Amino acid sequence: MTSDAAGVTTPQPAPASPHEPIRALLRAGKNDEAIVRLAAIVVTHDLAVARLLSHRVMVMKGGRVIETGLTDQVLDDPREPYTQLLVSSILPA
Repeated sequence: MTSDAAGVTTPQPAPASPHEPIRALLRAGKNDEAIVRLAAIVVTHDLAVARLLSHRVMVMKGGRVIETGLTDQVLDDPREPYTQLLVSSILPA
């Protein structure tokens, strides 16, 4: 919260980037002691972020779950054609 010249309290502006909360999780996740037990639902189109943050992943298409499982298994060996398309669209590093 900040105060302007008239003494009116206003909320802080939103983060400059909508990805800032994800960046904060990634920074915290680098230190194993920072997150001992965390349950979270992360909605992302960035499969690299999903791989870094998630033990399990769920792939949705048209509002329906089409594939779910351990993140490495789903992303390394996708069974559904849509998941295969998503994974193949990732540009190599």
